[in-house]
Amino acid sequence: MSFSWEDEYDERHAPDSKTKRAMKQENEKVRSSARKEYSQSVRSLVKFVRNKDPRWAKIKELEAKNQKEQEQKLKLEAQLRRKEKEDKIKEDMEKFDKLNIYEDNIALNQVFVSDQNNLDDL
Repeated sequence: MSFSWEDEYDERHAPDSKTKRAMKQENEKVRSSARKEYSQSVRSLVKFVRNKDPRWAKIKELEAKNQKEQEQKLKLEAQLRRKEKEDKIKEDMEKFDKLNIYEDNIALNQVFVSDQNNLDDL
């Protein structure tokens, strides 16, 4: 829509080009505000109709249900990832402990063997 009926000035009656340009600018400002006002009234009408339409209420309910399911799914996935991380850390710690025990045993055996050798030398 052009909203030309909102014009304040008739550009055809301008005495010179500067005045005509000023009239055009002023008319454009008025048309722009009329467009915004019209758009706002259409938006409010649509909002009103949506609130009264029972189909829209069902859509809202479905969206809310889907959102809850999605949140629960994300929560479960986060718990699963957390559990996997904890298990991995536990596993790594057990491997580390076994490695330390093995290294300690080797060190003790070397000390024991060297002590045996020292005793044999006496």
